[in-house]
Amino acid sequence: MRLALPPRRFVWTTLLASSALSLVLAFARPVEMTVDGKSVPLDVPPVTAWHETFVPARALFEGLGARTSFDQRRQRFVAVSRNDIVIFKVGIPIAKIDGKRVGLTHSPFIDQGRIMIPVSFVERELGARVSFDSRHYRLDFAVPGMVEAGAQGLDR
Repeated sequence: MRLALPPRRFVWTTLLASSALSLVLAFARPVEMTVDGKSVPLDVPPVTAWHETFVPARALFEGLGARTSFDQRRQRFVAVSRNDIVIFKVGIPIAKIDGKRVGLTHSPFIDQGRIMIPVSFVERELGARVSFDSRHYRLDFAVPGMVEAGAQGLDR
């Protein structure tokens, strides 16, 4: 039995396509995130799933000036500011804001060790205006009532 080599055109097309993809991936910029104009460091990028964008809860809430914690055993994320407490549980489509239950469009989940929450929650419950700047590859959160990022936390 003799093996036939693929046609030269196929080899060159495959080589060209894989090189182009490698270049695209090498020069791809990660998404940046800002809260009221202040850059928020991200160690895990935002994720789009189920027609929704999810952001790392810790990065967002710390950008808002809140203290955060995560209980690994209970899979529970807590953000605390001067006047508000926000709680999320992984896999549960309900958050609590100061003890009041609020429905989420999708359940929070863990990606690369970070709990990801839906952006729609931030827009609806915190009154944030969220936009994506495709030119700079940046997700911008404008939270009403904040003088500067972190100055007033989650206080509404």
